[in-house]
Amino acid sequence: MFKRVMACFGVAALVASILAINADVLGQTQIRSKPRKKPEHLPEKPERQLPPQTLPYLPGEAKFTIKGDQNPIIRLALAASGVTIVEFPAEDKFFAVHPPGNGDWIEVEKTPTQKMDTHLVLRPGKDLTNMPGPAASISIQMRSGLIVTLWIYPVKFITQQTHRCVISYDRDEIIAARRRAGLAVNLGENEEREVAKASESDNGAAKAPETVPALAPPARSDGASLAQRAATQPAAPAPEPIKEALPEKTLKALRAMLKDAAANPKRFKHWSEKANGLRVATQVRDLDDRVRVALVAVESVETDEAIRLLTGHPDLIVQTLDDKGKTIQLERVKQLHTESTTSNNVIPAKSTVYFGIAFAPPDLGKQQRLTVTVGHKNAADDPAIAGLSAKKK
Repeated sequence: MFKRVMACFGVAALVASILAINADVLGQTQIRSKPRKKPEHLPEKPERQLPPQTLPYLPGEAKFTIKGDQNPIIRLALAASGVTIVEFPAEDKFFAVHPPGNGDWIEVEKTPTQKMDTHLVLRPGKDLTNMPGPAASISIQMRSGLIVTLWIYPVKFITQQTHRCVISYDRDEIIAARRRAGLAVNLGENEEREVAKASESDNGAAKAPETVPALAPPARSDGASLAQRAATQPAAPAPEPIKEALPEKTLKALRAMLKDAAANPKRFKHWSEKANGLRVATQVRDLDDRVRVALVAVESVETDEAIRLLTGHPDLIVQTLDDKGKTIQLERVKQLHTESTTSNNVIPAKSTVYFGIAFAPPDLGKQQRLTVTVGHKNAADDPAIAGLSAKKK
């Protein structure tokens, strides 16, 4: 009996032991398989705020306003295949434009009418794109005296460049500020007045036409200069001078003629012989029944330096010939008003400048002809000479 009880107790203990082991295994399995609890909330990392990008130059279409006492630096961008237009107020004109003198950085497009234009056209040079930063500086001075400096930055794409820049200012404000600072204003106008005064002194209405041997060229093929051949016979009567100033309407018409002539240089077809680095071509237009315009193209054929013309040139001369075609007398013709594409009578090397000269047409005799003489300071005695037909064109 005892043995049976012990046997039953052994079986029960074995079953209990097995159940305990199974429970322990199940418990460990549940612990291992139980997922970790996620934190209810983790603070999100704030996004990194980048500072707004600021470009050193003005892209696209830019506008820049200048106050009276400012002479600013304006930063523009230009791509290798781009073009930039810089516009200035219509009431002010260019006095001088100075691009870089060394290297092929930037090209300021030259036009025959630049002194009368109100814009500049900028094109890239081959050296521009090789620079990481501002590569070229252009200094511009206006007639008012204002100085504007352009810094040109190279960019890779034309979408990044400055395609147009409009510069605005009040010309009177600029002049007033420069006068307060003791600086020059209305640049170039004093020289123009001196030229006009010299011309008026030489061609005064109260004077009879003047013999001008000093303007004649040196000896030609016949062995005698025009001055030596000039005779003392009385001059042909001059037309009654126009004493009043030309009306503004007439002056505008003169300027329009000059601008048209400079924009169409191929219309000047008959050029004079070269004389000391110059050659001349002319056209004639009528302003009204009393005033005629001589349109004069003066080309410098020098390759290395600019040429400064004589004060008062181009000069209009009536040339009187004898029966054999020799010059016996030279007379100046009074100039009523002169406009030009150069403000200082300087012609850059290998360039052409244009003049519009208003004058009262003289009555010409059979043996007389009207000519234009243009001399420069290094060859005052040997000007370039072109005929000026008395007929309207």
